[in-house]
Amino acid sequence: MLSCPEADFVIWYHLEGRCIYLSTDQNNLRLAVLIDADNVPRDSLKYAMDEIAIYGTPTIKRIYGDWTSPNIGGWKQSLLENAVTPIQQYSYTTGKNSTDSAMIIDAMDILYSGQCDGFVLVSSDSDFTRLAIRLREAGRYVIGMGEKKTPNPFIVACDKFIYIEVLREREKKAEAAAAAKKKKAETQKKAEPAKASSKSGKSSEKTPDRLLPDKFVPDEIEQLIADSIADISHQTKTPIANLILYSELLESEQLPEEARANVVCCDVCGGFTTRDQNPCPRCSDSSRDATTLCIVEEPGDIASIERAGAFNGLYHALHGKVSASRGTGPGDLRLEALSRRLAEGNFREVILATGTDLDGDATAEFLSSLIRSAAPSARVTRIAFGLPVDSGIAYSDPLTLKRALAGRR
Repeated sequence: MLSCPEADFVIWYHLEGRCIYLSTDQNNLRLAVLIDADNVPRDSLKYAMDEIAIYGTPTIKRIYGDWTSPNIGGWKQSLLENAVTPIQQYSYTTGKNSTDSAMIIDAMDILYSGQCDGFVLVSSDSDFTRLAIRLREAGRYVIGMGEKKTPNPFIVACDKFIYIEVLREREKKAEAAAAAKKKKAETQKKAEPAKASSKSGKSSEKTPDRLLPDKFVPDEIEQLIADSIADISHQTKTPIANLILYSELLESEQLPEEARANVVCCDVCGGFTTRDQNPCPRCSDSSRDATTLCIVEEPGDIASIERAGAFNGLYHALHGKVSASRGTGPGDLRLEALSRRLAEGNFREVILATGTDLDGDATAEFLSSLIRSAAPSARVTRIAFGLPVDSGIAYSDPLTLKRALAGRR
């Protein structure tokens, strides 16, 4: 890794030979947003732009189409509200889509101009698969955005792919939650006089030790939350419990106070547990292999590995990962607790179970240096990468195939 203070960016060198240029400040991460008007619903533009703003600053925003065609009419208001520049491309021949070519040419011009750190390709068309691969080969971070009908080759060619349907559903839930919150505030305001007169002097509100991530949680905690909802049948408890966590209803009056206050993160590993079992059962189990430590990004990852039944050592959840695009650095992770465990423990092997994306690779590189310094005698390994079960080679991206071949046995 090399830094350039004058240009305010970091150069990440990976084993695969890719050179990634990323701004050190999330607000300085420059993104080129290129939209295919023929293959994107126009009602999705607003929340698509809101999502893109999470990853950086869209310095270039263009949308391509034949604006003389009635098929893509109705975009004007959305383009004005989001400051997106329409690019006219006539359809020279019936049945031929010249819009794709114009968008690809512009993307390559922007690439060689060096104006942007990454690209956002908004389309459900697989014709942009080779473009996404080429941009990544040039060291640019590529985000794809399209509908669920998008062919898999385009999806895997991007560093990250975001489904428009998910954004749309999230927007609806946010609007519903805002309306419910407003209604609740109005109700509480009306009830304040009566509440003040009957106040006992002891507050019943509690704040959870940590806002729980929207990931899978252990069965015992799912059961705790699900059992508190008496009118739900046994067959639906698990998905409903997950939905409650995902919607952050831990602070809602729909969930009893006991259930909300009882779910915490383990003081040792950082995984999910309950107040009366802290440290968690995994950290307290003397039959587990105390010489092997598995480091994961989020608490929910622990439950996923446990269900696989292939690991019997100890865990450490970082509660995040190093991410330049999200502005997350080493200081935001549970590294102090990790360093203490490495120094005090007798670990012979430390397994890095981080994700396979760009941020996961960067986190693994950082952890390797930290572990070798804190526990020199420990062997540092990383989980193997390869093809998922029931997946075809034809639908796999080159990087996945390369890792699968390198990790063959």
